[in-house]
Amino acid sequence: MDNIYQSNHIHLFCEAQNNDAIALGMQSLAGRFAKIIRRYLHLRGHQKKGSVFKGRYHLHVLKTPREV
Repeated sequence: MDNIYQSNHIHLFCEAQNNDAIALGMQSLAGRFAKIIRRYLHLRGHQKKGSVFKGRYHLHVLKTPREV
């Protein structure tokens, strides 16, 4: 049986006034998550260099109630 849980990613749903607002919000959220991830790795003796979330964010606008 396949594992239905995907432990390496999350899906977020959010609303914003425009694309600039959502981009800024996602940047802020990713920055906070990156700090937490780096702290976690540092406490376990690992060093992470470079971007934690580079290329990980993509926008998909839900256009119909069925998509939601």
